[in-house]
Amino acid sequence: FNYDGYYAGVSSEFVADDLSVVVGSQAFAEDVNRRLAEAGSAAQIPPATLAGMTFADKQHRILQVTITWGNPQELQEIGRAIATAIEKDGPKYLAQLGALGGVVKVIDRPLTPTPVPPSLTQRLDLPVRLIFALIAGLGLIFLLHYLDTSIKDSHDVETLGIGVLAEIPRHK
Repeated sequence: FNYDGYYAGVSSEFVADDLSVVVGSQAFAEDVNRRLAEAGSAAQIPPATLAGMTFADKQHRILQVTITWGNPQELQEIGRAIATAIEKDGPKYLAQLGALGGVVKVIDRPLTPTPVPPSLTQRLDLPVRLIFALIAGLGLIFLLHYLDTSIKDSHDVETLGIGVLAEIPRHK
């Protein structure tokens, strides 16, 4: 029985796990910035933010990287730079790739970003918050009115069991 195929499959799972961590590292962000500069792109990823704007998902020995970025043109450039950095610099991050002659292969090139319409939750977020704020404000007003112990007229004084000798009339 030849175990070479088995160990190749198991090792590819480890590589996908390790690459998902590598994609979020500062060294990888620097390599992506270098690849962006080589391609003549004005986009640069600020230090330590690649981990926050990427989601690395690994399933069945395949690493999928999802990126969120404000500018669609720069997003496309960053996607290409990440794909190039993973392919070309893979052995730099994972010594086992270089030692065993392993290759990281990009299956799908970065897709053109498509605008995603806001979800129902995103559209209802502000109105629901405003309604809750209005209800909370009205509740506080009624609570403060209920807890108010100040005397406003002669009836309030008489309910305390104190007689009223005189009252200053209000000018209307």
